[in-house]
Amino acid sequence: MRNVFCILAVLSILITPNGGASSDPATPQTAPAKKLFVMPDTYKKYTLSFGDPNAPIKIHKFFSFSCSSCLMFHKHHFPVIFDQFIKTGKAYWTLVPYVMDVDTLYVMATVSTCPDDVKLHAYETILDSALNWTEDDNKEKIIQALKACGISDDVIEHTLSETNYEVVLRDSFDFQEYIQIDGTPTLFINGEEIPGIPGSKKLTHIITDMLNSNNGDAQ
Repeated sequence: MRNVFCILAVLSILITPNGGASSDPATPQTAPAKKLFVMPDTYKKYTLSFGDPNAPIKIHKFFSFSCSSCLMFHKHHFPVIFDQFIKTGKAYWTLVPYVMDVDTLYVMATVSTCPDDVKLHAYETILDSALNWTEDDNKEKIIQALKACGISDDVIEHTLSETNYEVVLRDSFDFQEYIQIDGTPTLFINGEEIPGIPGSKKLTHIITDMLNSNNGDAQ
């Protein structure tokens, strides 16, 4: 595991704006432009999507299992958006794991090999249980959750290995170099970064406004 922690440490430096260097207080600071992106095909095996892929609103939520805001959002705010927009075919939601801790690495390494129904069960189970984690490394808890989701011991042993960690970390590094977000949670709607961490009420207004705008453009 020492190699994994070393690689994660290097990644944390590389993906920090300015390589982790502090900014010069004398230099005028300007607001960064909103980022635009399209999900790379090579990263889709780690993601989990909900709804109709042809929906007019496409939402990507970046999260990690060490992020309490991510976990609380999924528990309290995501169900509201799911009922109002995803179930009704208006929005397509994709959960995008972002390696900022070893727990996220463990889950990504395993679910990347799973069919969507197993991946859904694993993500939902672990997102719920992670609310009660108090350690920095919860590998044994994750293994038990993966087993409860029907993932075999052989698959777990194969995926939770140094060799597979390196694959996941390389994919993550390439993706993080491409997207360069500041942290989790981060939301993109139709490819555009949404500033701040909007709750379900604010997000409902944003999505509704975008739907109304789309309807107006179509007329």
